[in-house]
Amino acid sequence: MKSIVLLGSFTHQKTYTLSNEIQSFQMANESTCIGGPMMDIATEFANLSFETHCLIKMGNDIESLECKDQLDSQGIFTQAISTNTPMPSELIVVTPSNQYTILSSSSVTSFLPTDQVPFVSFDHCDYGLLHEFNEDFLLRLFSKTPKVKWIMNHGFPNANLLKYLHGIILNETEFRKHSKGFSKEMMSQMLINAGVKWIVILSDRDVFVYNEDYEEFTFPSNHPIGIHNTLRQSFIAQLINTLYEHNSIKQAVESCLSLTPVNDN
Repeated sequence: MKSIVLLGSFTHQKTYTLSNEIQSFQMANESTCIGGPMMDIATEFANLSFETHCLIKMGNDIESLECKDQLDSQGIFTQAISTNTPMPSELIVVTPSNQYTILSSSSVTSFLPTDQVPFVSFDHCDYGLLHEFNEDFLLRLFSKTPKVKWIMNHGFPNANLLKYLHGIILNETEFRKHSKGFSKEMMSQMLINAGVKWIVILSDRDVFVYNEDYEEFTFPSNHPIGIHNTLRQSFIAQLINTLYEHNSIKQAVESCLSLTPVNDN
C-alpha cells in the first residue's frame, strides 16, 4: 500500500482573491479555511488511497482539536505534539499573478529536538512531506527514518541537510527567498550536487523541473499552481502518487499536468 507521512501544523487562513492587482478588498472574494494546507493535503492523500500519517504541532484550542478529529474520522493516522497555544492565523491575498501573506500569527512553534515524536509509527512510510527548518530536529528526524524519501515543501534547509532530501518543491516566491540571487538552473545544480534527487518550481504559468541527471525542463500549466494553495496541494499529492508509476520526475510532472485539477475558484 502507498504510504506517506506529513509534518506541519494547522492554520486558520482567511484569503482575499482579487481579479486584478488594484481591486479593492471590498470587492474581493473572501474565503476562510480552518486547518489550512495540512488539512487539504492530508485529505488529498487519503482520497488517493494512501496510508496517510500526520505529525502535527498543534495548539490546545477547540479548532485545533476539531481538525484532528476530522482527520481521524477519515482514517488518517494523526500524532499530535501539543502546545499551550492557539491555532496560528494567516491573512492571504491572491492576485492573478501572485500570492501574498500579509499577516501571520505563528503562535505554534516549530518542532523541537526535545519533542516526544513517535518515529516508529511512521518510519516505514515510502514518502514524507515537510515544511520544517529546525536543524537539530531535522537531523534527529532523518536519522530515525532512513527509509523515508523526504520531500521539502516551501523551501530547503542548510547545505549539510540536503543529502537527506529526495526532492524539493517551491513556488517562485519561495525560490527567490532561498536562492540568494542564483538562477533556477544554477541553484538547482548546486542542490543536486549536494544530494537532492530533483527540484520542482511552480509558477502561475508553468512548472520548472531539474533532475539528478542535470537536465532541466519547463512545462506550461493552464492553472496557477504556484499561487493557489488548493491547486498546489492537489498537484503535490498527484505528483507523489504518480511517482509510483513513473521512473522519472519529468514523466511524473508531465502526467500530473495532463490531469484535470481541482476547482480553482
